[in-house]
Amino acid sequence: MGTNETNSSLSRRVEGVRSGYTLCCRMASFPQAADEVVPGSLLPVGPKRPQRLKARNWPHFHGVLRGLRGLLPAAFPIIVRSARLPSDTLGCCHRTDERFVIRLADRLSQPEAVEVLLHEWAHALSWNHALDKLAEAPDLDRDAFEDASHDGAWGLAYAKTWRLYSGVLVPGLGG
Repeated sequence: MGTNETNSSLSRRVEGVRSGYTLCCRMASFPQAADEVVPGSLLPVGPKRPQRLKARNWPHFHGVLRGLRGLLPAAFPIIVRSARLPSDTLGCCHRTDERFVIRLADRLSQPEAVEVLLHEWAHALSWNHALDKLAEAPDLDRDAFEDASHDGAWGLAYAKTWRLYSGVLVPGLGG
């Protein structure tokens, strides 16, 4: 894909997205599996076959999701789904007029899914009209859009998600 991409082509990259604005973050891959998994670590575990999030036996992930919804809500409701995403994309945050939809790559392990959920939740918290305007530009540059969506407001929101996760949702993790 080229660096000059229209909003509609960004939206078409994600299954089921028809209108609104989509931010698909290109992220580095995670480390390989280890023997032990600590909540909050980024170590993949278990088989990597696609499965609906609700069907996965991931009590830690679902607890984090409930905690985020209850303690750190965004301006609109946030729906979380798994999806087949491009190999360079671990998650997307899509905004419509009435909600956010976070899509996590269906190949993620539980610890990876938690990490990407925190990242994408921060996008929902920090989304602003300047991003909408940038996404509507006919000469949209994906790199410029990604840079703008990872600004200071996003950084603060990401810090809030991690502080909540490490201090409340997983007591003692924050030190």
